This record gives sequence, structure tokens and C-alpha cells, in this order.
Amino acid sequence: EGAEFLGLVVWILQDATWNLDQPVPRVSLVDVGAAAWFDDISVYRLPRVEITTRAPGEILDEQGDSVLWVTLADSLDQQVTAELTLVSADGTEIMRRQLHGAKGAAVASRIELSGLDPGLYGARVEVIDQGRIIVSRSVQFLKQAPLGPGENRHVRAFGIVIDPEDRADLQTEAALLKNHTARSVKLPIWPEMQGPGNNASEGRGLEQYYQELAKDQFLLAGVLRGPPAKLQPGSRRAQGELLAMLAGDRGSWEPEIAAVAARTASLFRWWQIGADGQSVLEQTGPLKDATAQLRSALREFITVPRIATPISANDEVNGAALPVEQVTLAVQNASDLWQLAERIKTLKNQGYEEVSAYVPPLGPDRFAREPRLVEWARRVLEARHAGADVVYVPQPWQGRATLQGTVVEPVEEYLLFRTIAALLGDARPGPVISVAEQVRCLTFRGASHAVIAMWDDAPPPGGRTVAMQLGTAGRQVDLWGRSTPLRRDASGRHLVTISATPVLIEQVEPWAIDFATSVSMEPA
Repeated sequence: EGAEFLGLVVWILQDATWNLDQPVPRVSLVDVGAAAWFDDISVYRLPRVEITTRAPGEILDEQGDSVLWVTLADSLDQQVTAELTLVSADGTEIMRRQLHGAKGAAVASRIELSGLDPGLYGARVEVIDQGRIIVSRSVQFLKQAPLGPGENRHVRAFGIVIDPEDRADLQTEAALLKNHTARSVKLPIWPEMQGPGNNASEGRGLEQYYQELAKDQFLLAGVLRGPPAKLQPGSRRAQGELLAMLAGDRGSWEPEIAAVAARTASLFRWWQIGADGQSVLEQTGPLKDATAQLRSALREFITVPRIATPISANDEVNGAALPVEQVTLAVQNASDLWQLAERIKTLKNQGYEEVSAYVPPLGPDRFAREPRLVEWARRVLEARHAGADVVYVPQPWQGRATLQGTVVEPVEEYLLFRTIAALLGDARPGPVISVAEQVRCLTFRGASHAVIAMWDDAPPPGGRTVAMQLGTAGRQVDLWGRSTPLRRDASGRHLVTISATPVLIEQVEPWAIDFATSVSMEPA
């Protein structure tokens, strides 16, 4: 069901193949004839049907065109009729509309979407004949709210890890990165991991791409996920093979590094050995030699190469055991957060220049949509509050194969991560405010104002409202970027509505936080 072609295979068998009663296999010298017939066959000449937003990465913004473009046309000058359905990420139907295509001419129809709330949506166009769908085309797109006057547009405390196995073309990838507020990015640097049409040997495209990102205030890290050929990147075996390769004959891999470093070494802040989400401490033997070899090779192009490596949040590092300047801790489970602040503090005391965190999304097969997004957002906020210099997440977009080629579409985490980064900016972790039992209230200190992230670990049905003094704060923002004005009670305190989903409150005056954390009453 859903296939567009049906293939039939006919086998012509000799007697010996199917007749088990024959004592000796033999070839029958006979002519063989066969016939086949079909009935109830419907043959369709499929019309041209296309649907797109015409926006890079399918990201729509109120400041640009929030439009769907649908093309319906038939080659025999027959009018095509189709149905357009638009649904939100939670499955709510937003729109259902009948569309009529042009006769012969392939003219795109404009579907206005300016009234949509921020969020992830799916649109589908179906051509139906006699109750049967003969053509179906779809697109997944993100509607984002414009950044407010107090929100940050270039945030280096949050970053994105590019997946070499699911890369977009460089133009689309650059648009997705620049549209986001996160300004730290980890890029795969082996040539065959550069993505479709992004081969470093073909011109200066990658060099210009890296320079373009650097001009847009991105901090770049080059990642050696695995060996440059044959072994599958990201596997445990590839991780071990990578260390062995770097520690071995430099001649086998140094030309690959030189192809990137000769032109762009000064643009990369870090050179990371190993894929995020995996610990190189499982291969401690060759790590020291691998790091020394890589550092020596990079010194041909940069004076002080800084080497990074990923480890697990629970890995024990005794003293300066890792011969690197930066480590990234993988937060794979909620339990990884329990002692994360102490782990980060210990590592910084051991002399590492930077300690970051990597927070992968939760599997959709294990969690329903909203609990999955809520728990992931909590982990991102907790990792940053624990003191991680940069919180990295996997690229929040993915490629999807269609009959017209591969399209690059965002996932919902793109919008959530953008909201968190824009509101928090590069603000440093502040104290935790005691508000009420089961209420988690994290503060982040900026240059002049503070930001609060709040949620309820055990909310009653419908959530709850808490009263707080927050100074000049005027609004609370949910993870999707939708803002709500803060009300005040008769005493002038702000009334904040909270649930299990974190909300962010900006423009909080630091004195209010200092006062709230400096006073205690016994009994509470």
C-alpha cells in the first residue's frame, strides 16, 4: 500500500526443481510456454503536484513570507482537484481546503500562513480520484516568532553538532545555522563526511563556508568522528579505530587533515577527537599518542592547536589524565544531572580550558511528544545551570527523501533550543530560588538583568500560579517562543503560571534574586 510501481517476477522451472519424485536430476528437453493476465487495472497519468515553503530548511518567520506554495497541473489540460490538510505537531487539524489546479500550466498557488502560532506543522496535498489517493505530497515546516528587543541573536553558550551522515547542502545548512541564535557549532572535517556536493577537493566552497560562519560570529570546532574511510562513523569500533589510526602512521591520515587545516586552521577553536555522545575513555590506551600525533600535525598550520574530546558525564578523570584542553560531557540520562555541577567544577579545577555538555534528544519510541520535549528542555537548562561553558545538541533538522529529491526539514527541538538560547544568551548560572515544594527555579545572571527558568515537577491539573517579586520583568515565554504578559497581585508581586513545561522570564532585576536567596525563615 502506498507504492507507486508494482514489479512482478516470473520463474520458469524445470521438472527437477519442483518434482521431488524423480530419482535423478535431469534437464527436460521441452518447450515451455507461459501466459499471464490481469484485470481490474486502473492506469493513471499522474499530475504534477508540488508543495513547499520556498524557505531554506522550511523555516518561516513573521518578518518574511509565511506562505505555502502548491503547484497542481495536468499535462492534458484537465483541471486537477486536490485537498490540502495542515496539522500541528500535536495532531490538531488547523486547515482543510479544496484546491483547483490550472489547466496545463504549472502555476503555484499561494497559501497564506501568517496567522499561525509558533510551532512545528505538517502540510499534505492529496489528489483523489473516485475515493482513492493517487498522488500525495507533504512538507514539514517550522513557524517561529520574531526575536524580541531584549533577546539575544548571537549566543556562544549554546551550540549545534552537525551530523555527517545527514548533511544538507552548504547553502541550506548555513541558512539554518544563521537563523538560529546558537553561535557554537561542531563540524565534521574528513572530506567524505562533508555531505552531498560538499567535497573539499572541489574548489574552495568549504573554505568560504567556514569563513562565512566565522564572520557571522560562530565559534567553530572540527570533529574527527571516525576514520576517514570504510568504517562507519560513530560506531564504537570506529571510535577505537580512530585512536589507533591517529596514534599510528601519520602518513595515512595527515594529508586529510592538511586538506582542511592548510586553509582554515585559524578558524577552528577546537579540534575534537571522537564523536559526541561516546566516551574516548573506553580507549584510554592510544589516546595520549593519538593526541600528540594530531597536535604535532596541526602545528604545521597553527601555533597552539587546542584538542578536545568527548567523555561520559559519569566518567572519572583522575588529575589531568586527558591530554586535551577541552572536554564535552554527554548527558544521556536524567541521572547524569545529579552530580553534573560538581563534575564540571572538578574538571575545571583540574585545568581544562572549557567543559561543555552534549544533550541528545530523547527517543520518540520511548516518550510521547510533549513529555519528550519537556524532559529534553529541562536537561538543556540544567546542563547550562550546572556550569557547562557550552551546551551542544545534535542538529535539529533532518533530510527526507522524496520523489523530487531530498528535502531538509526542521524538527521541533530547533524551535525550543532557539527560544532557550535567545532568552538566556550568554548569562552565567545564578542561585536556585526556593519558591514552593516541587517547583524548580533556576536563575541566570546577565550583564544588567537576569533570566529565570521555572517549572513544576509535580503540577496539579491545569498547573499552578505562584507569586514572586521580580522587579521590572514584564512577560513569561514558553519554549515555543509564545509570550504572555505577567500580571501582578494586590501587593505588586508578579503572578507566574507554571506547569511541568519550563517557562522563561526575562528582564528580572538581580536585586530581587539576591533578596529572595538571602532571607530564610525557620520553620519554613
